[in-house]
Amino acid sequence: MGVDGQLHTGEFVRLADVKLTVTVITYNEADHIQQALESVAWADEIIVVDSGSTDGTADLARARATQVIVRGWPGYSEQKNFAADSASNDWVLSLDADERITPELAAEIRGMLSGVPQARGYRIRRVSRYLGRWIRSTDWFPDYQLRLYDRRAGCWNGLRIHESFRLNSAAPGKLQGELHHYAYRDISHHLKKIDTYTTLLAEQSHEQEGEPTLSRWRSTRASRSSATTCFAWVSWTARRASSFRC
Repeated sequence: MGVDGQLHTGEFVRLADVKLTVTVITYNEADHIQQALESVAWADEIIVVDSGSTDGTADLARARATQVIVRGWPGYSEQKNFAADSASNDWVLSLDADERITPELAAEIRGMLSGVPQARGYRIRRVSRYLGRWIRSTDWFPDYQLRLYDRRAGCWNGLRIHESFRLNSAAPGKLQGELHHYAYRDISHHLKKIDTYTTLLAEQSHEQEGEPTLSRWRSTRASRSSATTCFAWVSWTARRASSFRC
């Protein structure tokens, strides 16, 4: 950083005086939003962007967030870019309503922000809770997500599904703490999400390259296969555990 305080190419801002904004996008997340926001209560600013929830999500968020913005739904990437642009601070932690920052991860983030970071963005290990168990096997773990970033260094990639933050240059760093993910209430909820996401994936593929190809069909099929594999694993371990009960 030069004496004028401007960020020059290849240099990193010293974050001792830089604050963090947490952003959360929501729609009908009354069952999750309070716990999600409680897990980031230590942040300097919390911004929730709600898409017109009908279950009281926005009202619940107002009790814990710095600001709640209600606006229409433009898509995942567009909403997350809007949330980041609405932040008062350049460093942003993007959190989904069904996720929780663990105390260990919070301490790691705060420690990193108090020094000189080695990257402009950081990937975080996400672990999912499924049918009463943390899944630390199959292709569900470690599910690295780039969620902590300097908003000046990139943007969300514009995809309808599997959106992610992309840095303009350089590679992201990695944090050791875990991000807890409560994605599915039960099997029925999981199947509904699969139906929604595979539809979005098909629409995205059509928009990008026209009619679906074999490779994109396999990608959609893989999403369903992954869910089936995880459910089978959980069911097997549950049966195995019960066989040892007295």
